[in-house]
Amino acid sequence: MLYLDSMRFGVKYLIFLGYFLATFILRKIGTFSFSWAFLRFSLVDLLSWFSGALLGGYFIKLEQIVYVYYIHPDEILSLDAKRMIQEKRKKEVLQLLREGVTEQRLAFRSALFQVVWLVLAFFTLTSTAGVFGKTLVMAIGLHLLLDEWEDLLKGKSLYWLFWQIKRTVSEKEQKMFVWIMTGLFAGLSLLLI
Repeated sequence: MLYLDSMRFGVKYLIFLGYFLATFILRKIGTFSFSWAFLRFSLVDLLSWFSGALLGGYFIKLEQIVYVYYIHPDEILSLDAKRMIQEKRKKEVLQLLREGVTEQRLAFRSALFQVVWLVLAFFTLTSTAGVFGKTLVMAIGLHLLLDEWEDLLKGKSLYWLFWQIKRTVSEKEQKMFVWIMTGLFAGLSLLLI
């Protein structure tokens, strides 16, 4: 079972890194040349591109660390996570935090945050010249989408995403929200290229 979970974990990272590699290549195709200046600039651009993507990908995890150590340090989930961190069981901690999302009420893992993220992403993509900020903000959105799709494909409910809404969100509405967010993310991706 742990092997299958780690395999899915690897597939998410493969999709994540593949997305950023593909968008980087598509961005460079239009300006490609065999000059030394182009290659040097492209290498610096690539480092900025992937450092923003990796930092943005782990940005969501940062809130879970704050949750474990400061917001609810005495909950069972927090105590288990701290024990695993002390025992240096990093992969198991990440899996525990991922599965524990349903128990946590995290601001960054909510439908409301995702709507705010859309505005922030549009603003960043249209007004920032540097690629670091652009990939950072897109990585945050992609991380959330991958988590949502993972739960949908497993047949799990996304009630953890709608904890701020005072009514029960039906399964059909949950799926519709994820599809709409995926479409909007794809549209924002065109601005990244």
